[in-house]
Amino acid sequence: MQSKRKLTKDINFVLMEDSDVSVKHIIHSLRKMDFIGEIFVEVNAKLGYQLIKKKLQEATPIDVILCDLHMPNNDGLDFLRQVKIDSNFPEIPILMLTSEEDIDLVLECLKEGATGYALKKLEGNHLFEKIEESWNKVYK
Repeated sequence: MQSKRKLTKDINFVLMEDSDVSVKHIIHSLRKMDFIGEIFVEVNAKLGYQLIKKKLQEATPIDVILCDLHMPNNDGLDFLRQVKIDSNFPEIPILMLTSEEDIDLVLECLKEGATGYALKKLEGNHLFEKIEESWNKVYK
């Protein structure tokens, strides 16, 4: 766990999602919650991992990762496993997103290092609560 840090509205997100409709919906939801930071988007876990590493090398803070569980080529579990073996990857809240309500998948994601799990259909306060829960697992 990192040192205490308050969740603010100017944080940066990485969103890994292959569905254009879901990307638009999630970005709209984040903006509706008044998040004003950058939202970097990639279509699969491999590209998302590379994007995060690049942004961190550029000293661009990545504060929260939102990662779809099911994507072509490299999925959310692949991403979690990659992060787990990378000793240089910083501790960042990782909220897994899916349309499934499968408790075994939830448990596997948490075992692999996710700090939270949310259904894609969550909006407004519910999505904010899930982001805040993940945030608090890392920064409190």
